[in-house]
Amino acid sequence: MPRWRGTPTTNSPSGERPIQHQNVLSQIKRAHLVEAKAKPEADDSPHPADRHVGRQIAAVRVQSDVSQAQLARSIGISFQQLQKYENARNRVSASMLFEIAMALGVTCEPLLRGSSGQRSRCSSIAAAGR
Repeated sequence: MPRWRGTPTTNSPSGERPIQHQNVLSQIKRAHLVEAKAKPEADDSPHPADRHVGRQIAAVRVQSDVSQAQLARSIGISFQQLQKYENARNRVSASMLFEIAMALGVTCEPLLRGSSGQRSRCSSIAAAGR
């Protein structure tokens, strides 16, 4: 029984792929590249509401004299993740917003509304849609 030097998928004793097999692979690769280029570019800019919430988290954190590292540690995330929330690179879930508010000793309202006396950004967005 002869020993094959190639992988089990090759049919050649030398271990080389047959030319037909190589052509199929190159066609698949080309088709994949065409599909990748055909995709429209996504808008990477964060939603204004996400930007607002992130800024409010940062503002309340600074007013509370808490560092990013301290806040992140208290809610069980990395400071890099907190930075992403504050810069609106990642969206903050409702449960995480609650955890951040509790760690800062405030309700969720200041993180959504802004400083006292300001109209809620969410209310502004909703009113603009009417």
